[in-house]
Formats: sequence, C-alpha cells, structure tokens
Amino acid sequence: MNRLKYASLVLSCLICGSAFSVLGCGESSTALSPPTVLADNPVALNSRESATLRSLADPLGIAVGNVLSDSYGWPDPRIGEIAAEQFNFGFLEVYWFSVNPEPDVYTFAEQERLLGLAEAAQQKVFGHVIVWGNREVLPDWLSNGRWNRRQTLGLMQNHIQQVMTQFEGRINTWIVVNEAYSPGDFFREKVGFDYVDQAFAMARQQDPQAILLYNDFANETASGSNTRQTRQIVQRLRRKGLIDGVGLQMHLNGSEPPSQSDLVQTMRSYGIPVYITELDVDMRAVAGTQAERFEQQAQIYQTVLQAALEAGVDTLSVWGLADPYSWLETPPSENTSPLADPCFYDENLEPKPAHQQWIDGLAAQNQFLHP
Repeated sequence: MNRLKYASLVLSCLICGSAFSVLGCGESSTALSPPTVLADNPVALNSRESATLRSLADPLGIAVGNVLSDSYGWPDPRIGEIAAEQFNFGFLEVYWFSVNPEPDVYTFAEQERLLGLAEAAQQKVFGHVIVWGNREVLPDWLSNGRWNRRQTLGLMQNHIQQVMTQFEGRINTWIVVNEAYSPGDFFREKVGFDYVDQAFAMARQQDPQAILLYNDFANETASGSNTRQTRQIVQRLRRKGLIDGVGLQMHLNGSEPPSQSDLVQTMRSYGIPVYITELDVDMRAVAGTQAERFEQQAQIYQTVLQAALEAGVDTLSVWGLADPYSWLETPPSENTSPLADPCFYDENLEPKPAHQQWIDGLAAQNQFLHP
C-alpha cells in the first residue's frame, strides 16, 4: 500500500475516533492502536503550533505550493514572507501577454524576479502556462492577427522555444496547455483540435527531460463538465508519449463540496500522476457567521487533502495566498465578490481554520510515519 495512502487512513481514523488498520477505520480484527492524538500530546501540540506546511510536507515527500504572480499580491512583502515560510514550491505565471507583449519582443522581468525569490527560499518552481487559448491572456497583436494554421503553429513553436529556453535548468515541470477547447479558444480556431497534440510535441522536442502537464477546471469529479474531455486528452497524449501528468485546478464551490470518494476515484481514473494546481474554495454562496463559514471551508480543504493522499497525489498548490489578493475577490467585477474568502489567509493575512486543518493533517501523518 502507498505510504501516503496508509497514512491518510490513519488520519481519517484519528478524526473519526476509531482504531485503524490498513483496511480503514475499525474494519479489521487486527486493528492497531492509533498514534497519540496531537491534542493530548503537549510535545506534539507545541510542535504543531510552531510548524509550517513545508516543514511538515518535506519529510513526507509532499509538495505544497502557491502561485507566483504580482496579480496575487506579491508586491506586498508579507506575501513573499509567508510563502517562503509555508510552501516548498510555486507555480510561476508565464502568460503569453506578459512575456511577449509585442511581436519579437520577449521580457521576463517579473518572472525572473519572482523566480529569484523562490530560489532564495529554496523552493522548486513549476511553469504555468505556455499555451492557453483564452484571448484574455494573449497579447492583442496575436489574438487580433489574421493568421493561418501554418503561421499560428510557427508562432506557437517559437513561443514554446523562447519560454522553455529562458528557464532551462530552473523549471523542469510545465503546464503546456491549459483549458483546451473552451469557447472562443484562439488556437482551436486557428489550428484545429490537434493544436494540443502539436503543442505537447513541440514542448517534448524542446526539452525531452521536462515533465509536461495538461491542466483544466471542473475535472476533479466524475460528473465534472471537463472530466471526460480531460480524460480523452490524457489518453490520446499518453499513447503518443507526450504527457507526464494532469492538473486538476480545483476551484471549488463551498456550497457544493465534492465528496472524498468521488475525488479519489476521479484522480485514480486518469492513470497518470495527478497535480492539484489551483485550489481555492469560494464561500460567497455559504450562509452563516464568519466563524461558521470558515469552519465549513476548512472541512472542504481537509477533504481535498485526504482525498489527494488516499489517491497517491503528492503535489498540491493553492491559487492565491490571501483573500484580498484572490482572483475571486479582485478586481471588482460581476465575477468577483468580497464574500468569496477562498484562501488560507484572511483579509488581515492571518491564517484561517483551513490552513490549520492542513497543518493538523500533515502533522498527524508525520507522527505516524516518523514517530
């Protein structure tokens, strides 16, 4: 049995209060005695209170991360300080409009600065994203151009080469394509449905050693609107040897949380390594006091962690560190709300119960695996 899966069963049993075995909570006649519950162990409790996500994740071989982008509050020095303390990796935003604003002009100033901060904090960095057909993240010169298929493929190949070469030796895991075939997808319109395969082939040729991911939303449950499509893309690329992992964004609705069993089964169904890439929990539709809403959110975050560990997923990234800097709260628009409260940290950059749930969960697994 996978060590992380076994440890996740232990944590489940600590939560449900029963003895445990490799079969699950109270399901074996040879149930083992559970490890000491953290709350009853002063040494463990003190350790937990001073622990960070990364200090607990590192011994387990788990990557916990956050997005690296000025759009998510990085000009605020507190964000960098918290991220360096809490996370052992980051997803660096490399959107096309940001790095290639004019034809034949590439600039990576923001990315290099943020990459430098991550390297100084001894964090691994993954790239997000090379090719995304959403016109909102494409420069005007590209999205408004009258390109044919051949020209568009040439632009795509040049862009993949420029971006991957810039970070060669420092980023070896890339989201190659994000949210393929969404309405109005620029590359589908210009190239056709095979643009995903073309992009992955170009990325593989550019760096054969890189870990290449496909990323999408609403693909974490069996009934997700993009689950079937994601699975088809993964299967097709896998047959060609072009993909190494699949990203589940996990932008969750706090009023309709997924079940742990559904998450686990869907993660396992892809047949390749799964990465949780953009986790947040939107609470705008959840009623109650702030304390009640935050506790409900914490349970959802805990469900995701438990599901990931049970399914053998060892890479989890939240999408934004603090509520006021989340894409779900700013800038003000019809799609944002000050009540979204989706992140680990609140308006004052104080940790919320969701953060503590992950601390407790990772601490419990360390207590079992490293007594």
